[in-house]
Amino acid sequence: MGKAHELEGFSNEFAIPVKIKIHKTYNSIQDSVLIIDHGKKNVSSTYGHNLMDNHPIREDRINEAEENFILLMGLLETGDFNGFAEIVEKEALSIHDLMEKSTPSYSLLKNESYEVITRIKEFRKNKKMPVCFTLDAGPNVHIIYPLEFKKEIVNFIEGELSGFCIIGNWIDDWIGRGPEKLILS
Repeated sequence: MGKAHELEGFSNEFAIPVKIKIHKTYNSIQDSVLIIDHGKKNVSSTYGHNLMDNHPIREDRINEAEENFILLMGLLETGDFNGFAEIVEKEALSIHDLMEKSTPSYSLLKNESYEVITRIKEFRKNKKMPVCFTLDAGPNVHIIYPLEFKKEIVNFIEGELSGFCIIGNWIDDWIGRGPEKLILS
């Protein structure tokens, strides 16, 4: 059991509220999802999860994820977006790296995914902009950034990244207030 298990009420079966003071930097986080491919994945999530059960570096990966979770908790409190970006991107790539190192190996990322990742890193470095990426369980790339930089990021997506998306599609999303109970009548 790693450090994340020390949190009160922790379970692998359900989510628990995070009881830390979140820095204002993260109050307006945006998530622009670049749709690289909307087709069915060549490897199902269930099959992929089963391959991880006996993966030779499974335990190391679990420990790394738990350590990164604790680090992220601290970064969410301090507002250090660069540190946040480093861990978020490392986590995204580590998960896909496991797939590539499984037996049999496979990749859900496309050449376009890698090109988008490279361009996001270059954009962040050249523009000194608080932006990072993460990945879904497929080839699509999520661009994470504070609302105050939305204009610049949308211009970047339209100018450099939308050509890598299926018919130029992307979805703009943002942080919400959390789950709300629906009452159906």
